[in-house]
Amino acid sequence: MIRRPPRSTLFPYTTLFRSQGEGYTEAADEVADPVDIATDSRHRVIVLNQFETIQYFDSGGKFLRRIDFRKSAPSGSYLTQFAPLKNGSMLVEGLEAPAGDLGVGLGSVNRAGTVAKGIVPSFSDGKHFGRLVGLHQDPSGRLWVSNGEGVFALNSKGMVQSTLGTAPSVSGLTSVQELVVGPTGAIFAIDHLSAEVHYFDADGKSAHIAKPLKNDYTERPPGMLAWPLSVT
Repeated sequence: MIRRPPRSTLFPYTTLFRSQGEGYTEAADEVADPVDIATDSRHRVIVLNQFETIQYFDSGGKFLRRIDFRKSAPSGSYLTQFAPLKNGSMLVEGLEAPAGDLGVGLGSVNRAGTVAKGIVPSFSDGKHFGRLVGLHQDPSGRLWVSNGEGVFALNSKGMVQSTLGTAPSVSGLTSVQELVVGPTGAIFAIDHLSAEVHYFDADGKSAHIAKPLKNDYTERPPGMLAWPLSVT
């Protein structure tokens, strides 16, 4: 049997927030194309909008304030998700970019809405995260993220500190990104995580593995840097 929580813990049964879509009026309390939502330790509802604004509402849906990142964010920023932190600041994806504009970065926003240098989630070998699927801080203050391949805890510098469960393999042929059969019947397969190219002869016997150089790519998964694969 499903039990409904006490009404006092729920929002009113009417819609609190709605997107205006066309006809956006720039009103401070108007929610326009929200892309992420979170709550903080003070039970406030925080909404990240496509138009690079963040709005605060109380637990009853009353508007509290708005932060406009179009003025404080670096030029060309595109906000996609965020995580309120225990100290009252926030980490926002899209406000901090690694070298070469590859991977993903998290900018820091303080209580006043000022954007500051944040972190770039990275693995111990220096590879950046190619994408973030989740971004959350647990009660102890650890930041948990996922790149779609595993779940990782980051330290204060953004480096992977621990992995939830078994760490995704970064070698071998575990996740085929592309498969090509050459004119002689040889088979070439490229691995999604490691960017290794595995070569099999026409009988299916492993003949060679071409491993990328350390600096061939800077993010994991490697994005589209190593493919499409062409064999002549």
